[in-house]
Amino acid sequence: MKLCAELIADALSREDVQITFPDLGVSAAELAGQKACEILEEIRDIVADDSLSDGECFLKIEAIVALLEKNGIGCNKRHDFG
Repeated sequence: MKLCAELIADALSREDVQITFPDLGVSAAELAGQKACEILEEIRDIVADDSLSDGECFLKIEAIVALLEKNGIGCNKRHDFG
């Protein structure tokens, strides 16, 4: 059965795919733009706190990376603070 699945996956990988959301009231670009603005606002709020010491600034960077990753924006293993 796995062979059949692989053959189907291979055949479908060469076909065009169209996904629609007929009840979505905005375009994909508008949706991405709205989400980007929300993320930027959160990043701005993180960075805007100038009362933190240099050591605490690391926590800002960690919070920004965590926010990006939470929203599906990978930062590679280099930024793995865990």
